[in-house]
Amino acid sequence: MNTISICRDKNLLREYLSERAKEVEGIMLTLFDQEQVWNVEPENIRAEALAEGISQGFSQGISQGISQGINQGKMAMLIELVRDGSLSLSSAAKKANLDETVFKAKMAAAL
Repeated sequence: MNTISICRDKNLLREYLSERAKEVEGIMLTLFDQEQVWNVEPENIRAEALAEGISQGFSQGISQGISQGINQGKMAMLIELVRDGSLSLSSAAKKANLDETVFKAKMAAAL
């Protein structure tokens, strides 16, 4: 281990290090390994959280897209039924949970 050699060469803790070099190496390796775990683990946690967030966002986006598509299809169907005389404007507005004036505006915009 480099640190042990430096200490030994500079006569720092020479006797202690000579007697317990293996023990000190083991301690230092354990500390180094633990430091590596602490440095790597936050990155793993961040990566997992990011992947989970992307997955949840994707799922929510799909759900919202499906919901919007269903609502648009429902509105198009109600407008078509009103235009061909199969459904009254009043009934269609109620089914769309809209005021008749708002429903008329949506019909005009759908031309």
